Amino acid sequence: MNQQKIEVPQKKLQALLFYILFHGTCTRDELSSMFWEELEPEDARRNLRNSLYKLKSCLDSPILLTKGKELLLVNPEIELIKDTDMFLMEDGEKYMLQIESCVFLNKFQLKNCREFQLWVQSLQNTYEKLFVDRLLPAMKKFIDRDDYISAEDCAKKILSVDGYQEQACRTLMQIYSSRGDYNQALHVYSAFQALLAEELDTEPDRETKELYEKILLIKKRHSLPGKPLLHEEHMEVLAEIQQEYKKYISHTPSDFCILSGSIGMGKSRVLSEFLTEISPEQLICAELHASDRFVDYSAIEKIAEAICCTCKIPSLREPDIPYFGSEDVYYRKSLEQLIKVLRKKPLPYILLIKNMESMDKHSFHLLLSCFLEKYRGEFFMLAEYCYNFQSQSFLLERLRSGGHMKIIKLEPLSEEKCREFLIKPSKSAPPNRSAAYMVELTITTSVRWPR
Repeated sequence: MNQQKIEVPQKKLQALLFYILFHGTCTRDELSSMFWEELEPEDARRNLRNSLYKLKSCLDSPILLTKGKELLLVNPEIELIKDTDMFLMEDGEKYMLQIESCVFLNKFQLKNCREFQLWVQSLQNTYEKLFVDRLLPAMKKFIDRDDYISAEDCAKKILSVDGYQEQACRTLMQIYSSRGDYNQALHVYSAFQALLAEELDTEPDRETKELYEKILLIKKRHSLPGKPLLHEEHMEVLAEIQQEYKKYISHTPSDFCILSGSIGMGKSRVLSEFLTEISPEQLICAELHASDRFVDYSAIEKIAEAICCTCKIPSLREPDIPYFGSEDVYYRKSLEQLIKVLRKKPLPYILLIKNMESMDKHSFHLLLSCFLEKYRGEFFMLAEYCYNFQSQSFLLERLRSGGHMKIIKLEPLSEEKCREFLIKPSKSAPPNRSAAYMVELTITTSVRWPR
């Protein structure tokens, strides 16, 4: 209340308060039969009277009022905001994506109170259906706008409420596949298939199966032997990265290289080509996900974990120097410990950050002040940044304004260059890959969005 949490000690008192606040007005008979159904009416009303007295003593202001001998109501002078109000809002979808749980009174159990639990279950079913009915069209709208971050959030929220929702499952598979994360897309299908088999004794529908087979085919073709085909612009970008890496291994100041662009521009292919010449022991890879942008210091923790794992450094203990409750100071001290150990290692390390657009702002500020300033020479730094999934455009703007930075944007090929690349024989093409095969591969490996 007034941004202050109200402490109500007993579970039954909490349930009583929830019920009255939800309905706004209740009778004493209704409440006594709801919460003390096993007692005689007189005993039930006595328990209700005692509970209301205890409840009012927990509240700093008169939230609950009485009207006559029978009626209880919420004070009309109090502005009551309920999570369920979002179903009445025109833009309620954005609030639905922000709430932690989509289930009405999630995990709230009241023993020996059957009527209350039946009421909760009934409303859970009602609001879960409303929730899915609102988010399904919102998810499609986000896809039409190329806002894949919000579409992914929608799909995950829908599946958390209705695990059998195939449209949300397919959307999630398509989003992961469009990022090149084929294993994650296939994992979504496998988990969905297992759920249907175990709980409903059925299989995914034909459209979902076809999408699964298509992603399997794409993954297989991307893993064919031979180096990935790179056009001239890709080769120029690769040369820029290699030039910066040569500076790093020769102990000359090098820039942090960020490959930016939309989905399908070849960022992953360029990185894969560069990494073919790098020993796996040198590569420290931290992969971020869309949800990381909501969790403070999530990205910096993933980077630290990747460093510990690759460099075989034990998990860090808490810094000896007190950090006085400041998380920023805590992570700075932790990184300082980490770098001290890392400096004893002989290899030149490459730090690769995938999906940098999902980095939270606290980690971003630490990245700027620590990795790009204080510990700049400890790693050769690379990152992948996708415009389709960015939610914080200030990241690239801040990076552009700083030093020691090389932001390389991969642009789509013009129609003429694309035709030239596909039709003209390439010396770098692996054997048995004709121009016709390359055209067919390009056409058949795109995952189309349903419109």
